[in-house]
Amino acid sequence: VEITSKVLTSTKTRLPPLQAALRATRVVGQDVRTVAVTLLPAFKSIGREDAGLQGPLAISRTAGQIAVEAPSQLLDFVALLSINLAVFNALPIPGLDGFQLAVLAIEAARGKRLPEGLTTALNVVTLLVFILV
Repeated sequence: VEITSKVLTSTKTRLPPLQAALRATRVVGQDVRTVAVTLLPAFKSIGREDAGLQGPLAISRTAGQIAVEAPSQLLDFVALLSINLAVFNALPIPGLDGFQLAVLAIEAARGKRLPEGLTTALNVVTLLVFILV
């Protein structure tokens, strides 16, 4: 998943508050779906040389390019970045909030808590995998 500084042109229109909120909700929903759909290929390519994944330095470089080339689009970029982080954090991967929600859902379905050692072990193993990959 590559983040580029290519600027999409969009028209800005003044809307009444309720219409603006509805449109913003629709746009954010579309962005969340787009991010979720692009995460699967990104996970499949982890570890490959041609993965195209970028880290914090590339993201900050892209933000700088957008700030210079199209400052009015910087807020859109930051919003999309924030949505990316929220969607990723919601994944049921140990160490992330999504994992905690999954554990709570499993515990609610079982009617009792999971063994503390199990969740701790999953978090430690996942941390080691992230460090080694």
